[in-house]
Formats: sequence, C-alpha cells, structure tokens
Amino acid sequence: METNRLRTEDKVEVMLVHSDGRKERYEGTGFRDIEQAIHAAAEALDADDCDTDVFKVTDLATGVTSSYRINVHGHVKLIV
Repeated sequence: METNRLRTEDKVEVMLVHSDGRKERYEGTGFRDIEQAIHAAAEALDADDCDTDVFKVTDLATGVTSSYRINVHGHVKLIV
C-alpha cells in the first residue's frame, strides 16, 4: 500500500497465510492503520505464534494489496 494509513470507513480484508500453507480470512472496518488491522485479525483468528505467518492486507475500497509479517517484537513489517 502506498501508506500505512487507512480511512476508518475503508473495508479491509486480511488473509492470514500460515507457515504450513493454511489460510484464514478476516474482514473489518474502522482501522486507522495497517498495523491495527493486522493485530485485530491475529487476535480474532487466535494466531498465537504468528512470527512465521504472512498477512496479506487488501484495502477493498482501492483494491491495493500488500504483504506483511509480525516480527518477534510484535511490530508489523512490510514484505518487499
């Protein structure tokens, strides 16, 4: 995504891709940034050990998708 910001009215889809290939989907609104959306998805999907998982975040308002990981310190990092 061009920036880490979202508008609170944007509908966001987070696809959690586990290290073993399993996929889980979360959708929501009201997020101010990507990190908040990813942490909400991880909590809702009970992703305990997610430092090896990939979060594909799509802003459904714009169709833009980017991939992220949560590092061992709990910070969201863009995968380039």
